[in-house]
Amino acid sequence: MDNGLQLDEMLATLGAGRPDVLALRETSGATIRYAELSRRTTALRHAFRELGMTPGDQVLFSVRPSIDAVVLAAAGLERLSFRVTPEGRLQGDAVPDGLLATVLEPEIMLPCVGQGALGIEVRADDERIAVICERLNHFNTRQCVTAERAFLRAMGGGCESPIAAYAEVVGNQIRLRAASFRDGAARRGEARRDLQEPVALGEQLAAELR
Repeated sequence: MDNGLQLDEMLATLGAGRPDVLALRETSGATIRYAELSRRTTALRHAFRELGMTPGDQVLFSVRPSIDAVVLAAAGLERLSFRVTPEGRLQGDAVPDGLLATVLEPEIMLPCVGQGALGIEVRADDERIAVICERLNHFNTRQCVTAERAFLRAMGGGCESPIAAYAEVVGNQIRLRAASFRDGAARRGEARRDLQEPVALGEQLAAELR
């Protein structure tokens, strides 16, 4: 960049100035806004630095046919019946031989709040549909998402904030891991509480990271 900005800094500026402006459009029609693009690049920058990379190192992501590296959603790969072998290779139908891959575990890069959970909206006065949807509800997932959303709300953030959280049920407790990349500083934390206290857990961890 002529102005000396790194990619994540440039996207952070664009994300703050025009968060809802379209940044990318895939051939499938999927879109991504500058705010979300900024959040993802900020998280990746901190992950690279924790792996030992310095600001002077270069990481290239090519958009030409000869792609050097790409970050994909694991859920999409699973739907395509692709898998990453213990030797670090991607296998699946029509996958080129020798293609290397690695899984970014939550220890490396936490997802944004509520990822992987499906929400169903019903009319307020439609009791019949509400009863049906209640039977579809998965209690542990709901408690985890409630903890993550409570954390995000207590942090004063939204879907455009550089904030990540991942909750999981461990025995009779919820384990919540979270990270905030606001103001260019990476702050991470973890807390546990009873399975019946998701809101208190989210608010507790937010108080520690603010």
